[in-house]
Amino acid sequence: MVDYFYTVILSLLDYYLPVTKITRCSTDKPWVTPSFRVVIRRWQKVFLTGNFMEYHCLRNRCQRTAAKLLKNYFTVKVHHATHASG
Repeated sequence: MVDYFYTVILSLLDYYLPVTKITRCSTDKPWVTPSFRVVIRRWQKVFLTGNFMEYHCLRNRCQRTAAKLLKNYFTVKVHHATHASG
């Protein structure tokens, strides 16, 4: 009965919460997210196609996203540092 329970639970978990593989490089900054990596990848692909209007739009989006992620990361770090000490 326990084996059947675990079989059902694990099959449902695999169906509704599949394991996804995320590759990270050792040189990645801690604020780099998978969605940010997707934007960078699209930006690089558009550059190779030669569509410079879309290239500039994606470049701007990438730069704005990078600045926002960096700011949020350090805001959280400072918040934890100030509240942990006192």
